Amino acid sequence: MPRLDVDGTTMSFIDEGRGVPVVLLHAGASSARQWGKLIARLRRRYRVLAPDFHGQGETSEWTAGRPLSLADEWKLVEAMFRLAPGPAHLVAHSYGGWVALDGALVAGGHLSSLTLIEPSAFHLLRDDGAAGDYREIHALCEAHVDLVGQGRLMEVAERSISYWFGAATWRGMEEDRRAAVAALMPAHAKGFAAIFAPRVDLAEYRRLEVPTLLMRGTRTVAPSRRVVELLHRTLPDNRLVEIAGAGHTSPMSHADAVNAEIEAHVAGHPEK
Repeated sequence: MPRLDVDGTTMSFIDEGRGVPVVLLHAGASSARQWGKLIARLRRRYRVLAPDFHGQGETSEWTAGRPLSLADEWKLVEAMFRLAPGPAHLVAHSYGGWVALDGALVAGGHLSSLTLIEPSAFHLLRDDGAAGDYREIHALCEAHVDLVGQGRLMEVAERSISYWFGAATWRGMEEDRRAAVAALMPAHAKGFAAIFAPRVDLAEYRRLEVPTLLMRGTRTVAPSRRVVELLHRTLPDNRLVEIAGAGHTSPMSHADAVNAEIEAHVAGHPEK
């Protein structure tokens, strides 16, 4: 994978195809490689760029001596925009979806379209009245950070995988795969501080006029379902698609259905 230096971070990224740029942002505890099937589908018509976030994939760890912020992650996305000048389509999942949602407010004319698959904008639940959903996800994240601090990486990996994928997924993993997931947990913990720090009010997103595709699985966890519902009610130009039988990880578990929707959305909003 190619590399770029972004403010002292060595960022790895995928760069395939030619044409109008489509930038893909991965979920937490993942990497740009989660988009393999979508990249194969889009690179015939578009230039597809997909960065690895700080400490994930092959990008170097966050070492700035202060908490990682969404703005720090967004700098990696802006590096993709500089590689392929002109309006881009932005597609993002989970943690990457929250980075995209936050960054879209300042992206200006950089975006032709936006696709958000269950973005982790969980701070929106804090003031929504969905106290149970907020407590559920906040408790999960607090426990994650605490366990990482104690070095109990395998335990936190089991909790995380079981919550987002289901306990059967963890039980079915080979030991080397479990170890690989556990190794990602410290970087994932750093991202949680970024998720819960912002105080952007839901009403702020009413000025986000870029055509937006919102996606969620019909079997996803309650906090993610609620975040998508709030954005569906708020974003001025959006369409909601539900993926039957999918959980939070629909881009991987139901890739064909998800990718077809993304490709149609991108094609329906050509470069400005």
